[in-house]
Amino acid sequence: MNTLLVLMDFNGHPDFTTDPITDIIRYSNLTDILYNRSIDRQKFHIFTTKIAKKDRKLFDIKEQCIKRGNKFVEAEVDYSIENGIKDLEYAFDMDMSWQIIIGGTNTSGCVYKNHSLGAYYWHKAGYKTAIYTPICGEYQAMGINDFEKNTNGLTHLFNDMIDDDTLDHANQPGFGIRLVNEIRKLNLPYSNKSLNRSYVHDTLVSLPKK
Repeated sequence: MNTLLVLMDFNGHPDFTTDPITDIIRYSNLTDILYNRSIDRQKFHIFTTKIAKKDRKLFDIKEQCIKRGNKFVEAEVDYSIENGIKDLEYAFDMDMSWQIIIGGTNTSGCVYKNHSLGAYYWHKAGYKTAIYTPICGEYQAMGINDFEKNTNGLTHLFNDMIDDDTLDHANQPGFGIRLVNEIRKLNLPYSNKSLNRSYVHDTLVSLPKK
């Protein structure tokens, strides 16, 4: 199915981290999806909130995705997006058959409900919605280090989803928001096309005809 990956404040607040490896792993997990050569780029699209000026990694990722043929849209405003979901439905020509995958920071905040593009609002709008936890991070939950903050953030998220009755569960699959921790469970749109010599390092180039 057509898929929109929504990145919420992905850079987060690295100055507050106690373990830089945590953010390195998030970016690595993100590129595992975006640089996957089997994904159908005509059906896989990316949106990010405003990229922080110091976030060279995400700028580079955006440039590479566009070169590879993905539609990658960056918000023009710093944080809040007026009309939220409606704006993206128009920008990507979406319908209710699409699925939404969300990641970024903070797990228990903007990723879920503290932003107009959080998972809660996509779910309430009727979209199949998943939070991909390996690309999420938590800076604002209580904790003396990143491990405690991320653990507490996931706990807050889980409890909020139970309170809101938005958590997907085995008795009613597809009912709520899925919490996904493995890429193979994301239901990404894979292409049946075989790779050809028109692609060098997965980027379309013009090759001279023989």
